[in-house]
Amino acid sequence: MLKTITAIILFLLLAFNWAGYRIMTTWLTHNADQRLEAKIDRNDYDEAALIEIRVPLNMPYITDQPEYERHYGEIEFHGQYYRYVKRKIENGALVLKCIPNDSKRRITAKANEFFKDINGLDGSRQDKKQSTTVKLSLGDYDDTVSSFDIAALPTRCLSPVFPKLRIALPEAFLKAPAQPPDLQS
Repeated sequence: MLKTITAIILFLLLAFNWAGYRIMTTWLTHNADQRLEAKIDRNDYDEAALIEIRVPLNMPYITDQPEYERHYGEIEFHGQYYRYVKRKIENGALVLKCIPNDSKRRITAKANEFFKDINGLDGSRQDKKQSTTVKLSLGDYDDTVSSFDIAALPTRCLSPVFPKLRIALPEAFLKAPAQPPDLQS
């Protein structure tokens, strides 16, 4: 009985290590997004905290919208998430008012930090021995070109399978007309 419980606990720990923390952070992010959307729908935000984004619109015959309307969506810029609050069209430009989504930024940063710590990707460990692996294969040094001449196949081999096929390809590889330019310099 004790072995079974221990095996179940170890399996759950392994399952959490594989995908559990991603599921948990996705759930936390989703809940944070829902809470922010509810605050925006209740107009429970500081108008001074909104950030304005102007996007020029190259559309003919577009009419201006003098009043803002509620808009849903999200944008990420340099690791910071912004949730759209409202929009309008003014002087040929789309004007978006956005609010920073700090809770999603914090959850995402903590999730990435946790992922790096768990998988040993932090790079700050000095006690780890650096090892270099060199993989050599014959393909790295073998530059011979294999050419196949389909015309050399007897036509009687192809005739029963493809009775209308009487084509012979002249050569599989074409020669380059000149030396390619050196782009390294």
